[in-house]
Amino acid sequence: MFTGIVEELGEVVAVDDQGDAARLTVRGPQLTTGTANGDSIAVNGVCLTVSSHTADAFTADVMRETLTRSSLGALAPGAAVNLAFRPPRRPSRRPSRPGPRRRDGHHRLAHPR
Repeated sequence: MFTGIVEELGEVVAVDDQGDAARLTVRGPQLTTGTANGDSIAVNGVCLTVSSHTADAFTADVMRETLTRSSLGALAPGAAVNLAFRPPRRPSRRPSRPGPRRRDGHHRLAHPR
């Protein structure tokens, strides 16, 4: 979940129109540090998935529907954008020893004795 807190003011580097989508490249050196492909970054409040990145910029593919229904469709190189990072979900940790499981309102043992 995004906090809504803008972490960095970024700059649009490129908008590559691909017909039914666009490839958006944004410079944001603070936010890009430690970013991996597949991470989520909000650009002007729109959650985008990082498809590639460099030391100071990231690229995301944006579908035409998103471009027409958000402010992203009006972006051009040089435009300032608000950036916020959403860390990836960490998998829930499994207990080291299985215990009782609750299912359909009944307690069942994971390993019947």
